[in-house]
Amino acid sequence: MKAFADHNVMKGEEMLSTKQLTANNIIRFLCSKHKKKQLELYCQSCEQLICLSCTIIDHKGHNFDFVDTLATVLKSEVQSDIGGIVDKEHSIQQAIVNVENVKEELTKQGNGLEHSICEVFEQLEAALNREKEILLQQTKHMVGAKIGVLSTQAEMLLSTQTAFKSLQSFIQETSENSCNEEFISLKSQMSARMKELDEKYKSLQLKPKIQATIKYQTLYSNTSTGHQIFVAVNDSEFTCTPVHMEVAIKSRTFPKLGK
Repeated sequence: MKAFADHNVMKGEEMLSTKQLTANNIIRFLCSKHKKKQLELYCQSCEQLICLSCTIIDHKGHNFDFVDTLATVLKSEVQSDIGGIVDKEHSIQQAIVNVENVKEELTKQGNGLEHSICEVFEQLEAALNREKEILLQQTKHMVGAKIGVLSTQAEMLLSTQTAFKSLQSFIQETSENSCNEEFISLKSQMSARMKELDEKYKSLQLKPKIQATIKYQTLYSNTSTGHQIFVAVNDSEFTCTPVHMEVAIKSRTFPKLGK
């Protein structure tokens, strides 16, 4: 059992209710037990702010530091943490740029693929128009599905980036504007949030989940019964149902399909 189990630990609300504004407009906190004593020490053993009188009985023999000295050390620690936050936020920003670049390249390839499909089917008779529309829909579905995966990834990256920015601003503002007592009280919250975001950062996939590649395949053969055409749009990540048909028009020569 901890050494402070036999006395009450001062809660944040109680501490705020005992703060006092000095003649120099500096906020100081007073001990709830020794009413007019300033909380100028921090008991490391009990993890709470105390006054000099508290060290005589309740905190006798405990390890403690002066608030001003401890606050200076802790502020230096969180300032070093900000550098790591900035680096991670920048790496997320670069990951977002990479994801957006892949999305743009996928869109370009998708548009180019649609154009290629149109050129192929414009050489065929009206009987092939329905199959052409099927392929166009498959292409749009595939590109849309890939971009959907990347958009979800981008949203997750952006959300984490925003959280890091928010934490950075909070730490900076707290370090600059809070009094030492308030800063010490909030230090554990900042550390916990930083640890939480570090774990989230480790789970992020910073490389694009989907690459900007789409495969397009055509096969053409001439048989004694007509012309057989096999067209497929697929890759290793998404597969569409191929179009397989026969065109029984022997009196006309069809050009070989190509990309």
